[in-house]
Amino acid sequence: MPENKLQELEKDKRGDALKAITSDLETAMRAFLLDTYLRAIPADKFGGFWGALGCCKTGNKGLIPPVVERDTLLRYMGADFQKEVTSGSKKDWLKDPKQNEAFFLAAEAAYKKDNSEKLRRNVLGCLDITGFFKFSFLDSDYRKQMHGTVYGMLAMRYAKVSALGQNGWKELNNQARDGRNDKIGHVNSHTFRDMDVAEWRSAMDAWVKIANCLHDAQNDALYKRIMKTVEDAENLQNNTLYTLQNMAADCPGLTLEQITEILGIYHYKVENGAVFCTKEDVLKCLHHELYVQNIEKINAELRAEQEQTRREMPMASEAVIISAALEKRLEKIPDLQYLPACKGEPLEGRTLQELAETHYIVLTAALLKSPEGRSFVSSRLLPALKYAKRDPRKALIVDSTTLYHLFRQREEYAKLTEQYRTTLWTPPREAERLELYKRCKELRSADSAYFFVRDLKLPTLGAPDPLSTDDEAILSVMESHPFDRFCVLLCGAAGFVRMIDRKRLPFVQVGRVRAGVQHPICSLFPQLMPIARAASDEPLLADLLATYSEALENERSAEEEPEDEPNKEPAPPETPPEHAVEAATASAPARPEPVPEPAAPAPQSAPEPQPVQTSPVQPEPQPKPIQKPGNRRHGSAPFPPNLPLRKMDETLLPCRVRPAAGLTLRTEDGDPVTLRGALMEGDEEAKGGEGSLYLTDTPGQVAKIYNAEHLTAGRRDKLDEMLRHDPQIRGLCWPTHMLYTRKGDFIGYTMPQAPEGALPFSKSVLRIGSPSVREKLLKDWDRLDLVQAARSAAYIVAQLHRRNILMGDVNAGNFMVDPGNSANVYVVDTDSFQLGGFPCPVGVEDFTHPGTAQRLGVTGALKFDTFLRTPDEENYVLAIMLFKVLFLNQNPFVTKTKMTYREAMAAKKFSYALDGDDYEVPDGDNWMIWKNLPRKVSDAFTAAFTQWKCATAYEWVGLLDYYAASIRKYGFSRELAPMKYHEFRPDDPIYVDLVCPCCHKEFNIHKNRYAKLHDEFHTPIFCRNCNASLQQHGNEVLHNSLTCVKCGRKYDATFRENMYARAEPQKALCPNCRPRRTYYTRGR
Repeated sequence: MPENKLQELEKDKRGDALKAITSDLETAMRAFLLDTYLRAIPADKFGGFWGALGCCKTGNKGLIPPVVERDTLLRYMGADFQKEVTSGSKKDWLKDPKQNEAFFLAAEAAYKKDNSEKLRRNVLGCLDITGFFKFSFLDSDYRKQMHGTVYGMLAMRYAKVSALGQNGWKELNNQARDGRNDKIGHVNSHTFRDMDVAEWRSAMDAWVKIANCLHDAQNDALYKRIMKTVEDAENLQNNTLYTLQNMAADCPGLTLEQITEILGIYHYKVENGAVFCTKEDVLKCLHHELYVQNIEKINAELRAEQEQTRREMPMASEAVIISAALEKRLEKIPDLQYLPACKGEPLEGRTLQELAETHYIVLTAALLKSPEGRSFVSSRLLPALKYAKRDPRKALIVDSTTLYHLFRQREEYAKLTEQYRTTLWTPPREAERLELYKRCKELRSADSAYFFVRDLKLPTLGAPDPLSTDDEAILSVMESHPFDRFCVLLCGAAGFVRMIDRKRLPFVQVGRVRAGVQHPICSLFPQLMPIARAASDEPLLADLLATYSEALENERSAEEEPEDEPNKEPAPPETPPEHAVEAATASAPARPEPVPEPAAPAPQSAPEPQPVQTSPVQPEPQPKPIQKPGNRRHGSAPFPPNLPLRKMDETLLPCRVRPAAGLTLRTEDGDPVTLRGALMEGDEEAKGGEGSLYLTDTPGQVAKIYNAEHLTAGRRDKLDEMLRHDPQIRGLCWPTHMLYTRKGDFIGYTMPQAPEGALPFSKSVLRIGSPSVREKLLKDWDRLDLVQAARSAAYIVAQLHRRNILMGDVNAGNFMVDPGNSANVYVVDTDSFQLGGFPCPVGVEDFTHPGTAQRLGVTGALKFDTFLRTPDEENYVLAIMLFKVLFLNQNPFVTKTKMTYREAMAAKKFSYALDGDDYEVPDGDNWMIWKNLPRKVSDAFTAAFTQWKCATAYEWVGLLDYYAASIRKYGFSRELAPMKYHEFRPDDPIYVDLVCPCCHKEFNIHKNRYAKLHDEFHTPIFCRNCNASLQQHGNEVLHNSLTCVKCGRKYDATFRENMYARAEPQKALCPNCRPRRTYYTRGR
């Protein structure tokens, strides 16, 4: 395609993209402004605002139309009024400025009949996007009829609007309107064809500033949608028209047909042989496919070498053929001369050069974030690669998961930097700015690391996995290339070294980069010194060769006997040799017996066959069931109490298969179980620290397959005990069968699957305080649902305790709930429970009794697999989790003092226990939730957290049943966040009901406090939330925030004066109009 035509096509594509983005931005901005003004304009003043929208006036150039045409607004004024206005000679009434007063009266009358939020939303819905930017006209002309100004209503709610001042806010809205009308006009492709992203951003800049001024927690979702749309537009400047020929030149291993197919997989649209996209994103997809092809190529090479050896040695056994193929593969691994002798010394000269010539070098996040690490790569490693004539883009590796995490941290850094820059310094916000500065300083290294990788133009390997750590992802990449030499470069901590299994990854080395005297230096860890020559007799390679020998053998046998026919009987051999018959009758080995496979004929050393038995040919024995260790049957007997600690055997079991969809395993009874794919939790795969979950061909059952590093004999023995002691509790996902490979190797277990749609507490119940989560997942939930979910969780724990089983790691991630029925709760991850003397090997300090360390005499971090927890300690942790469920994820030990919650936990400091005093309770809804609890429930929490006298799980079931009955029968609040104190004695009330003059929400206060504030001090009374804002920002001065009711002038006022003026508008007087105090002096 000619260059000029390519440029024209690129302009068209960019114009179409800007057109779509602008339409999305207008939709998002209009929804954002509608929601904001709906909350900002008080309900009692909306009638006047409605009337002002339809007012018109006569200017120098003729009639100035209203913000919204009157006939549009009339739709919501009632059918009779519409008929009266629009009939006969009164049609001109719709455009007559003299009828403004009549329209005001009509709007006020209509609003008195229906003042619902739905009506207010419909009226605001009549505005187009530019209509929202014209409210300054209403402020200047119709202030009296509206009983205030729109700017004043916004300034009371948004500090950034108040800081701009009325003139600044008016100018900003004028810029937004003019930018829309003058630079864009009606949205079409021709408008944006010759407009670049910078011009578009200039036109939309005022929109973004308005959104920043009006941003708060309640419109956060719409605000993020606006910012995401603006970010998409800014990213367009990186988009270009990338032709298929250029892609093929950048990726020599792919043909045009393959590139077109890959682009279709990733939903890129190819037109005229080109794609309008970001070049880096497309190359990432293509390089990933190249990576997959390389893996397939390695496997194909092994198979080809195996077939070649089979042709060269037709009489050889399959084991000999596989061994020869692997020997050829080892010959391709380069030998080392200098590195093996480098005993932890810095790599210099010949050793560094040999590393650059023979290894793939993996750059970790810690190295990239470190200035010394980046300097080592730039000044030492890149010159060595250049001397070795190796392309850095092929020799240096950055895992895609590492780059994904760096990118996310960079995004957070950019966001926090902008937030720090726009946060005005005031004494109340000094702590906030300091915290922002600390976070920015922590993330600055990630920003530098990301741009360092981007400047080097290094390709990434694999697909990013947000649920995996960087170390796990790097291990996964290296495990897929076991016959290549890797060197992983670190900076700082060396925990990654302990994660490497030398028998599985014998060709992996780890180096640590640190500052030197003149330049950064790198040293290899002595425990991972490289193998000089890859030979089959090397002891470290024995396990790796055995694993791949079996893999090739399994692949060969799978071609002869399909895996998906487990019940098909193997064909008997024609004339089995005598030694084969004897072997068939031999006793079974002690380890779990594998399923027998058809025996291949033994290699013959002479042309004449071996003598055979004269008896009839016997068929090969049927597959025997795989025996569990100990060959014990399933059962439901409870565990004996008070068993001593049983140390788990950490011996790693062989893992010779990789779990994947279609893999068929067998239970201890010999029944086949086929994996059907990864289990999904929402949009993410269900994974844990020990393994992954898969769907199976058995309805209602899922399989947990352990990772190789967690596949131990201790876990196998513990699961064996669990199958013999099934507690049979409804909602408990207890193991049902153990799973084995075809060779009899233990690999995992099956368990019941929680119903579709069930969500962990950590992603549902504990996040119900977020409006977006509540609207999306738990829309119809109230406080009774929280109580029922907590009660069901306590009931399952109580049933476990009854059978001498402790959860050990009691946390919200182990409980799941059905959003459609809050009483249906399920417990997962049961293989980590404490039972039969086996400890629970996991835990977190936030959910650990502080007395545990005192009991064990431990001062540092606890090793959870070295001791047994007690029921009292678990009851304490259960109380913490129930508190967080009832208090919308609030930790019970968080206070407004300088004490951390862990210090408060150890000191038995529970701020809610100070009945009547809430000065230490965190701001928000926590105190009101506490004051709406039944006394029995609050007393149980107080005893648990201040005296460590914890209610048992069964007692919590009774307490929560009492709480639910109190809600149903005795009028306790169903609100998630109650606004009123509960009236325990309705016949003799002690609280006075009020309406907050600022936010107009109903609340109540004690009658004694009401008498003191109202009758004695005569001050306005605000709700708890508004009063907290008053205490925090009361002395902040807002520029030109109030209008004097006497002289009409704007004057500066504090946040406190603004709130008082909203409660008592008649007292809004400027300093000049306020009555002066007269002071008298006594004469001598």
